Amino acid sequence: MKTRHTIRFAICCFVSMMAVSLVAQAQEAAGPKASGAKLIFATTTPYPKGVRPCRLPEDAVHYNTAALKIMKANHIQVNDLYSLVLPNLKTLQKPRNVHFKKEGSKVLADQVAAVIQSAL
Repeated sequence: MKTRHTIRFAICCFVSMMAVSLVAQAQEAAGPKASGAKLIFATTTPYPKGVRPCRLPEDAVHYNTAALKIMKANHIQVNDLYSLVLPNLKTLQKPRNVHFKKEGSKVLADQVAAVIQSAL
């Protein structure tokens, strides 16, 4: 199980890093004024214990750490949804589920809208 988890984590990190790297390269090649678009990366939210298919709670920290290095290197704005919901995870997120309750979805939506609005 540990080996399978490590391989899955490595593949997810590699795919995430390649996708972000390609987007950043395309943005740089086009020039910042070519489209007027601005990238904003949102961190993945926490996973509670017991999620199926198996996701370990520490996975989100590992994924975010890898992605944040890329965002910093490419000067991409970060919307930290992980830190936003972590203190109130039990009231915002469905038990043993990666999805959020209605209140949690509203908290996330409000944050996403506020960050996008501030970038416009």
